[in-house]
Amino acid sequence: MMSIYFRGCGIATVAFNTLNAFGFCMNQKWVYDAVSHIGETAHNSLRKDISAYPWFGSHDNLNRKHTAHEQRLDNQRTFESGTAGTIYVIKDPAVIRPDPLAVRTQMRMASRERLSALDILMKDDEASPRITEHLLHHVISVLTEAATFDFASYSFADDPLFQAPKPRIQLPTGPEHATVSYLLNTVKIEEASYEGNVKVMREWERQLGFDKPGEKQRLAQNTTLVWIGDQLTVSRLRGIQRFRCEDDNAYERLEHIVTQFGWFHGVVALLHSYHSEYYGTTSGRGLAFAIELLGRRNLKNTSVQGLFTHDMDELLSHVGVASLRDVWCTVAKVSCLSELRTRTPVELKALALHVVKDFASTQAMFNRDVLEYFIIRDAIKSGDVGTLEDMLPRLFFRFAGGRSPNYRDEVIGLMHSMCCEWTPALKDYVMKYCWLANTTGRPDSFLPFDQLQEHNVRDLKYTFESLGPHATWELLGRMSAAIPCLRQLKDHIEAQFNHYFRGKSHTTPAAEDDITKLSQAFHDSKVHLHVPGRIAKNKLANFVGDGCDTIKMDKDIDSFYDRRECERATGEVYDSE
Repeated sequence: MMSIYFRGCGIATVAFNTLNAFGFCMNQKWVYDAVSHIGETAHNSLRKDISAYPWFGSHDNLNRKHTAHEQRLDNQRTFESGTAGTIYVIKDPAVIRPDPLAVRTQMRMASRERLSALDILMKDDEASPRITEHLLHHVISVLTEAATFDFASYSFADDPLFQAPKPRIQLPTGPEHATVSYLLNTVKIEEASYEGNVKVMREWERQLGFDKPGEKQRLAQNTTLVWIGDQLTVSRLRGIQRFRCEDDNAYERLEHIVTQFGWFHGVVALLHSYHSEYYGTTSGRGLAFAIELLGRRNLKNTSVQGLFTHDMDELLSHVGVASLRDVWCTVAKVSCLSELRTRTPVELKALALHVVKDFASTQAMFNRDVLEYFIIRDAIKSGDVGTLEDMLPRLFFRFAGGRSPNYRDEVIGLMHSMCCEWTPALKDYVMKYCWLANTTGRPDSFLPFDQLQEHNVRDLKYTFESLGPHATWELLGRMSAAIPCLRQLKDHIEAQFNHYFRGKSHTTPAAEDDITKLSQAFHDSKVHLHVPGRIAKNKLANFVGDGCDTIKMDKDIDSFYDRRECERATGEVYDSE
């Protein structure tokens, strides 16, 4: 056990050999053989589970660099792309498997149906009262979480007004609801192309035991398989379904696969949209000003790599809170939030309504949009999938008006599926089991499945990295399935030895100074006050407003459906075994 633990900690080969010489652990060859055996055992458990429980999957690209210090014809520096996959097993006894025949019948019947601009606007109007409740809660939370307000000693701290709105559809928590996942063997097959995705899906089926003709037919006819990925992955899979729509059987047409974009990559696209709309200039009071004031210059340009997503999320949080604190002082006509401690909850709610109506609307777009971002972020963390569904029309407006056609189409495609193509059982199945994962079962610990897939890629590339000349794709593949066991073994050993003085996550530095500095800057600039004669030099684009334009919406919707429509064959001709 300790030998495998040392391998999981990434101890260098020389140190490993030294420990082996002292008799503290087995040699490295034994460890690699043991890890391979653990992976094989995990694969056997996976095959048993998918035969007994509903399951779905995800995959993402994995890039590796091979460094050659002395280059030769047979020893070159390379940058290679592969794919890592994960299978998720649903062991909830309350789960209802979607009926594959009913799902395909409904999809064929609804293939010619279309959502209209009016349908999307009506969906937003229906969800608007619930969204407003969340907006009010976040506005009030900005006040109660301020250190100067000192909510803990506030006379009415136990008033129901300060409780979060009731979730519309709340995912359950508890150890019995923790996500069960298995890693597939990583393969050296790129997944950026259509051909690559075909090869990847066939490889996953081979590893799962569906590579024989009879098993292929059983998979296609008896399974509804949800597959999750980033926008590129799911668009490639849908493209394959479209290109193969006239093939001989359901397996070749990939009719058993239901694609679902991951919410994590949707949030990344949302952050890029905010950066594009609100960046502004350093002389204004947009994000560029905040970036310069707080010294976060790495956020001047957007990126899909590194810490941009984390840092942009923090920047929006700090700027949003600072702006709303200034709004509270402006609306209540006070100089410090501590002066509001004398107000009753009813009075605070009236002020919050004033904030939402007049300072978080089209006249104050940033406050409006950052509050909606808070709603999406908190709904993901808390597992409120009903609120995520409510926010879909507004995401469509933003992506449509902000020139993000890929995620605009993903959002309208999801709304179309939920309203027209999916049976009620499939919609319930996807929302409750395929949007958000929870690896521990603890409350407020949910994350999107594509983010969990990114964590698996991180572990493959860094946490449990294999180094040296023999660190081939084949070795990485054999080790992949063992990684969940290595994680649990590390946690168990460290818990036994009471390593509580070294945490597994860093402490977030206090942001009060940053927020206070920003809030003072907004106050000094009178951002939220009407100043007669003041004229803005530059007017920001209104992405959401542009996306709500019905003429533009009709064009975007027509473009989406024109690319989506195709005649699908219904034959079931399989090669004999």
